[in-house]
Order: sequence, then structure tokens, then C-alpha cells
Amino acid sequence: MTARAALAVGLVALAGAVSAHVVAPEAILADLNSAETRATQGVVRAERSPHNARLLVVRVGPGWYALSAASRQALARQWLADWRRSVQAGIVAVLDARRDTPVVQFRPGGVIGRVSGPP
Repeated sequence: MTARAALAVGLVALAGAVSAHVVAPEAILADLNSAETRATQGVVRAERSPHNARLLVVRVGPGWYALSAASRQALARQWLADWRRSVQAGIVAVLDARRDTPVVQFRPGGVIGRVSGPP
């Protein structure tokens, strides 16, 4: 095996190991509730629903609305992807913290249909 082929095999193995890495739900919650995430992403608080363990509820405030619509969509997409890797059949709700109303509409398959602006 050439050095180039060995390197390619090693990179494929590494990529598989990285993609197989699953972050615990508690770590996702800790990150979402961190001071840095609160400041940069506008998260007020995040919690696992006490009624449905598959459901991650992220409440957002003014900092969320200060982000561009594209940024809010990318964050919501990432939160769902992370949660689904961590929790089988995981689902995410992004709610306005003051009104407790949805600000991201997820369609089947995790497609984001709409990201609302400030209420």
C-alpha cells in the first residue's frame, strides 16, 4: 500500500469515528444554556421536555431576533441535527421566551419552513 493510499484509508477511518461520535443530551443542554450561547445566539433557556424526552425546547429572546433570518435558520437546523444525533427521533421546538409561541416552523424531515421575526 502506498503512503497516499494509507493516508486516504486513515482519513476515511477518522471521518467515520468523528461522525459516529454522539454528544450526550446533557452536553447539548449545557452548551445551549451557557453564557456564551445566551449572548451570541439569543437563547434564554433550553430544556428537555418533562412530558416528552424526545423534545428539546429552546426559548429565545431579543438576541435571537437581532440575528439575520439566515443565521436563525442555520442555528435551528444545527440544533435539530445535533439533537437528532443525540436522541433517537429527537424533535426541537424553538419558542419566543415571552410569549411561549413557536418562532421556527419545522416541516417533516426536519426541513425548516419558516423562521419568524420579532413578535
